[in-house]
Amino acid sequence: MATYSVLCLNCQAFGSNIEETRNAEHKAIIDAFNMAKAENHEPSLIALQDYEWNSEGCLTQLISQINEAHGAETWKACRQWGNAELDLPDDKRDAIVLFDTSVYSEKDMERHSIGKFHDLEHLLAGQHDDIKNACSSFEGRWAGAVLSVAERKFLFLSYHGRKIAMHNGEAVPLSTSLKTAMSKEFIGHVANVACADGSPAIIAGCFNTNSEPLRAEPLSSPDEWNATVHVYPESEAVRRSSLDAKGQPRGRTDYAVIVHPEAGRCTDISVSDNDVHLIPIAPEIAGRFSHQPLLISFKLTAN
Repeated sequence: MATYSVLCLNCQAFGSNIEETRNAEHKAIIDAFNMAKAENHEPSLIALQDYEWNSEGCLTQLISQINEAHGAETWKACRQWGNAELDLPDDKRDAIVLFDTSVYSEKDMERHSIGKFHDLEHLLAGQHDDIKNACSSFEGRWAGAVLSVAERKFLFLSYHGRKIAMHNGEAVPLSTSLKTAMSKEFIGHVANVACADGSPAIIAGCFNTNSEPLRAEPLSSPDEWNATVHVYPESEAVRRSSLDAKGQPRGRTDYAVIVHPEAGRCTDISVSDNDVHLIPIAPEIAGRFSHQPLLISFKLTAN
């Protein structure tokens, strides 16, 4: 059983100068990559959320820098199921998946629709139509790839849960119950794809909702699939961000969900909470991310 490392990064680079902003974001990503590498956990997968790109050249530049840090030109990036032609909204902050082709081979697969969020009736009652429309779609909130290693196929996704919606140019915060419901439905959509394909799935990302409701309630469909939620220990949370203004623990929004088709009978991928931890980086670099970089180790059993 081999072990592989995933680096999960929720980007947060802002500035009036687009080139300087992009360069700062790329530098932070590479610094996090190098820090993981220095800890003997060089990532072979990267899940980005809120990555700001304004041209395909941005990703080309980032891949070039990752290849340089890695020492070989083996990395590749993809968006929703590898569909680079997908027409996304004008907002160019997006979820991206990057993977090392010297470790994983990419499998051809029909681009599946993750589907829409349907639980709108009571959770969005009274909200404006533009907010309802924004929350009904997962487009632009995830990226995915179908990968194979050691002759075992699995799905890998980067997910960015929505925490606000825009109305008349103003950001409207979404309730915790709505964000949790959306995450659950997204996981269910991924599980349906995984079951149809007969492959386990890893969802890594910033869910923008506390993990406890997902951990407390079984994420399963009887005899078809189950999912496990893995979060870094509370002791690793940065003090300044682990407590709110009232001194209460904040929800940990960056974590991993592992989907196992055929309920408990599929054990191809295994992750424990001990396999999920934060990467310590310099404060000036940490400021380029919404949360500290998250490193996830998973074990995959070959066929």
